[in-house]
Amino acid sequence: MEIEAKLTLTRPVRAEEIEALDWTPYLLGERHEVHQHDTFFDTPELALSRTRHAVRLREGGEQTVVTLKGPGTVAAGVHAREELELPTTSRAPESWPDKVRAELFRLIGDGALQPLLEVQNYRRTWPLVRDGQVIGEVALDEGRILAGSRHEPMHELEIELKGGDRDDLARLSELVQRTLPARPEDRSKFARGLTLLGLDTSTA
Repeated sequence: MEIEAKLTLTRPVRAEEIEALDWTPYLLGERHEVHQHDTFFDTPELALSRTRHAVRLREGGEQTVVTLKGPGTVAAGVHAREELELPTTSRAPESWPDKVRAELFRLIGDGALQPLLEVQNYRRTWPLVRDGQVIGEVALDEGRILAGSRHEPMHELEIELKGGDRDDLARLSELVQRTLPARPEDRSKFARGLTLLGLDTSTA
């Protein structure tokens, strides 16, 4: 289960500003930086999107990964959904890991997948530590969403749980909103891309 808070930043925010915040009782670990390129796939009939699923190929960083996301919930910028994520060495869906392909077959049968939209992202991340244990990750994202001939910029902060609980997430989200120009974002990057394509995002 992926649980994270998404916050849109209403002005440019630098990594140094994130590091200058008082995160007490949490600590930020070492910053990591990566240029990511995400490609979301669907069938021509949008079989995945219409059943509230999404499949993403993420390139950049130490390895390429494919992620299958299931239906989720969102409230006040907190997103929760099941996901299956595995490393892959291929951009071709027919060569993705067996477990991912089995789930895709269950959802779309023999339907052919094709690229639907892309996200270009410069991401800076920090592990969040409490009492010596990593409980989450902060990610500062800056880039753009590309869908067909249309695109839009995106600049947001994500706080993802990785061992903590929802109380941690609420406390951290409130801290960020109190100290940075940030507001809760109920739309995922994928949903924003669907909007650019003129498609229904009510189930994204």
